[in-house]
This record gives sequence, C-alpha cells and structure tokens, in this order.
Amino acid sequence: MSRTQYFEKLDVWRLGIVLIKSVYRSVDKLPKAEIFCLGDQLRRASVSVALNIAEGRAADTDAEFRRFLGYSLKSVVEVTAAAQVCLELELLEASEVERLRRLCDELEAKLRAFRSRLKGRREPKSRRMSSVPENGVRQGKRAVPASSMMPRA
Repeated sequence: MSRTQYFEKLDVWRLGIVLIKSVYRSVDKLPKAEIFCLGDQLRRASVSVALNIAEGRAADTDAEFRRFLGYSLKSVVEVTAAAQVCLELELLEASEVERLRRLCDELEAKLRAFRSRLKGRREPKSRRMSSVPENGVRQGKRAVPASSMMPRA
C-alpha cells in the first residue's frame, strides 16, 4: 500500500464515509423538488469531508495536511447547516436532522483533535518541505533571491 493510501486507515476518514452514507440516505427522504438543491448541497458537502482528508494525507507537510483537515471541518459545518435548513423548512424530520447533527458533532471533534495533534508534532524529515524559498535558491546558510542570480545587462 502506498503512503498516500494510508488515509483509509484514518478514523476521521472512515467516519467521513459514514457521514456520506447517512447524508445520502437522508437526501432520499427529501421531496423531489429539493433533491437537486439542498439535497445536492448536502451530498457535495459530505463527500468533500472525506475527499479533503484523503487529499490532505498526500500533503508534503503536517501544516499542509492540517489545512486540508480545516477544509473538511468547514464541510462538516456546511452539512450541519444544510441539515438545519431542511429542518426549518420541514423537509426532514427532527430525528433525521438530529442523527446527522450528532454524527457531524463527533466528526468535528475528532477532526479538531487530529489537527491539534498534528500541530504539536515534529515533522519527520520525509514530510518536510525543502528549505529553499519559493523565489530563491539556497546558498549556504542564507537564501538568495533568484533575481540576484540573473546576469545583469
């Protein structure tokens, strides 16, 4: 299994898959007129949770991975908000929305805890980005901007 496939072992990714399945079941209960509006929004947001976790797992640094986990968090909140709109518009039963909310709350807590653990962890050498600045070249102990290395006319 390649390193980027390790996302499948993450609890947050597996819980994201549970959220997707729950959302799809809930969307099936929406009136036909809402399936392509709120239903589509709920589905896309729930899928975004798991996909951002998987994409972030392939990141070069923990900081970049945390950024993708942040995108997942935002999508979890989007699912929660869309489900609440469905409740307010009486499109879904309160018990259905409460089930989604509990799942979103659990996933949000786990994502936040995982992000915190990554923040406090020292980066392994294999995940560190190069210390060469984006616009320069590393020379000795200091970075030299690429523009200073261009021949002068």
